[in-house]
Amino acid sequence: MNKKDILWGSALILVGVALILKLTGILTVNIFFKGWWTLFIILPSISGIISEKDKTWSIIMFSVGVLLLLCSRGIMDYNLFWKLLLPIVLIVFGFSIIFRNKISEKVSKNTEGEHVAVFSGQKVSFDKDEFKGTTLTAVFGGVDCDLRNVKIKDDVLINCNAVFGGIDIIVPEDVKVVISSASFFGGAENKRKNNDGKHTIYVNCNCVFGGVDIK
Repeated sequence: MNKKDILWGSALILVGVALILKLTGILTVNIFFKGWWTLFIILPSISGIISEKDKTWSIIMFSVGVLLLLCSRGIMDYNLFWKLLLPIVLIVFGFSIIFRNKISEKVSKNTEGEHVAVFSGQKVSFDKDEFKGTTLTAVFGGVDCDLRNVKIKDDVLINCNAVFGGIDIIVPEDVKVVISSASFFGGAENKRKNNDGKHTIYVNCNCVFGGVDIK
């Protein structure tokens, strides 16, 4: 039984018990308080914070839900809410980059080389006997990285930065891919059908209006 199921199950039980107490006259407090609808934003966000590995959007939506609750209760003005929204998103996104799960120092030290595409496209092909990792950056451009001809002899790390751009990485079939992503209007996706292998390619992604696809 995971934490997400426990949270949702407990929430439904509490709501059910509260409704019974309300209908029987035992509970006199109005459970449909002003701004109760914001719980449909807050509760799923709490669930995501507890259960999801990438908590960025869950934290952002939790903050949005709390601010909307304050507005509904008359504690905060809606105009202030819209002014605070962008700074909160930027702050949460910044912290997610700093404090997200990092790959071990042993893997990080193996990373070598950087390939950058700014307002352009770049195709990167590795033909070495042993691949030790790399850094790929696409800013208003695209990077295609082909790793099909390399040998993965140990766990490796690929750092990806996609800002208004896209990065496509084609990996060997006999490796496992683990993605760690901090995204703002973007994201990273593993499109491979098989994700089993002796060694692991760790992919750290920072995506701002951009995306990273693993194929």
